[in-house]
This record gives sequence, structure tokens and C-alpha cells, in this order.
Amino acid sequence: MATLLVALALSACGGASPPTRAPSVADVRAMLDEGPASTVAVTARNGAEPALRPWRLPAPRAIVQPTLERVIRAMPRWRVIDSGDGVIWAVREAAVVPFTDDVFLICTEEGHETVVEVRSAARLGPSDFGRNRRNIIDVWTAFQAFMESHHPPIPQASPDAVS
Repeated sequence: MATLLVALALSACGGASPPTRAPSVADVRAMLDEGPASTVAVTARNGAEPALRPWRLPAPRAIVQPTLERVIRAMPRWRVIDSGDGVIWAVREAAVVPFTDDVFLICTEEGHETVVEVRSAARLGPSDFGRNRRNIIDVWTAFQAFMESHHPPIPQASPDAVS
């Protein structure tokens, strides 16, 4: 994880290139465990805001993950950089200024559901002015709109009610 963070920091400063592969589920989970910061927003099972809690989807990861990728690819200024074994790495580019946010989504199966957790972090600056929180909400909103317009592939999602 430290290697990924150093590479991202250096790339933002014109140093080394950013990594080309998504980190492991364990690495993203460690980043989630660090919690939110001035330039980071995360979903949390005990989060006060329902929109920033993990989502429980009554479908297997084999359906949820590619559907999330499709939704993200259709969002303006968003790109999927890599996707693999339970992790999606996407970036969101700012509209006017050259700021990039790294967004990692973890899709894990728990019983008959897939739980999706998200971390969004700015590459530069001392504050994100709430942009990373909005990134998470934007993904959920786009995902819900996609589900409402497609019958199936996935039943309606609900926020994680675990406290």
C-alpha cells in the first residue's frame, strides 16, 4: 500500500508514473481503515450519513462489479483505470483545473449479497472542498439511476444498515 501511495504522490508532483494496476482488496481495505481526511472520503459501516455507508446489493460480485464499471465509464470526466479481483480503480478529472481524484471500489460477497465500499482521494492540495464525498455520492446516484432504467440485472440497492 505504501508503494501505491508514494507512486501516486510522486506522479502528482511530476515524479514517477502512477501505478497501472489496481491495488489488492487488502490494500484498499487498509486505506478505508485510515478513514476520512481533508482530501479523502470513505464509506463506513457506522457512518452518520447513509450515502457514505457501504451498499449491500442482492446479487453476486460477478454481476455487480462489471455493472459498476459500466456505470463509471459512462460518467462524464470519469475513467476506469483497472479492475480485477474485487477492486475497481477509477479516476475523476476536474472540469476546469487539472485535479485528479483516485476512487477505489471494493466489491466483496457476504452471503447472498455483494457489499461495495468506496474510497475517494484527491492527488493534490490541502483540501478537496467536499469533492471526494460528492464523488462517492455521484457513483451511487449513477448506479441507482442505471438500475432503475434496466430490468434486471440487479435488484434495487439499499444502504448498509449495519451499525
